[in-house]
Amino acid sequence: MDSEADVVATELVHVGGLPFLGSLFPIRRNALGFFSRMLREHGDRVQLRVLGRKVILLCHPDDIEEVLVRDRDSFGRSAEIQKLRPIFGNGLLASDGAFWRRQRNIVQPSFQHNAMTDYTSIMLECISKQLSEWRIGEVRDIHADMMRYTRETICSVLFGSEFAANNPEITNAVSVVFGDLRAEVLYLPIWRRLPFARNIRWNRAVKLLNRSVRTIIGERRSCADAGNDLLGSLLSAHDSDGYTMSDEQLHDEILTLFLAGHETAALSLTLSTTTQPPFSTPVVYLRESGVSTLYTSNRCSFDYYLA
Repeated sequence: MDSEADVVATELVHVGGLPFLGSLFPIRRNALGFFSRMLREHGDRVQLRVLGRKVILLCHPDDIEEVLVRDRDSFGRSAEIQKLRPIFGNGLLASDGAFWRRQRNIVQPSFQHNAMTDYTSIMLECISKQLSEWRIGEVRDIHADMMRYTRETICSVLFGSEFAANNPEITNAVSVVFGDLRAEVLYLPIWRRLPFARNIRWNRAVKLLNRSVRTIIGERRSCADAGNDLLGSLLSAHDSDGYTMSDEQLHDEILTLFLAGHETAALSLTLSTTTQPPFSTPVVYLRESGVSTLYTSNRCSFDYYLA
């Protein structure tokens, strides 16, 4: 980082926008494209405003290391993450400092190699089940499929392989809550209070999900056998001092896993079908002779499934 051969970070460049709204509209239209263009045109330190808030984009490795490693305690969690705390609690994604370190030490054993092997088996079972429903020649919305896949995988890892099939109301609430969250997170406290049908549906799903997770934790606590899924592992997890998680902290960590692993993972899996720029998802035709792609949308038509 400090050698003369390293690229020197550029000066902070201020980018204008609409009064109060700032750069909201181009971010809503295509956030990745907008941020990439800002850094490409103005260098690796860019300041803009969104809804009256100052936003600084950093791309230089020295700046990223400063924020995430060397001086991370000074920066803390982002304003967006802080806004999520009243709704999703103080899980690993939202917590800071000594509390975060203790929680990380408690949770970490549940993600060691042996446990990850078990989770991988569940992932394979979920995708195999979903692929068995696909038919030759049909057109698929891959993003919708991947949202369903990640939702059912997380539910199965957390609560057991039969949970998703037996609790469609809860799994639907997961998609409602976390599927729409990314687009609204910049102004979530305002958005969730607006009297629109979508907002009302989202708030109801949040209440249902919170109530359901607390009920599941309570039922598990009352059982002699905590279960061999991730929730069972977290129920019995403790740190070197014997400290275990309260029901409320378990609730927060479960919602954190949904928050981190549902929509984000689905987007990554959808994007993985995009093998060529610029940011277009291909229609993929799988045939005995191989794979051909036609770049149009995020729908895939399968002529042949290669097992």
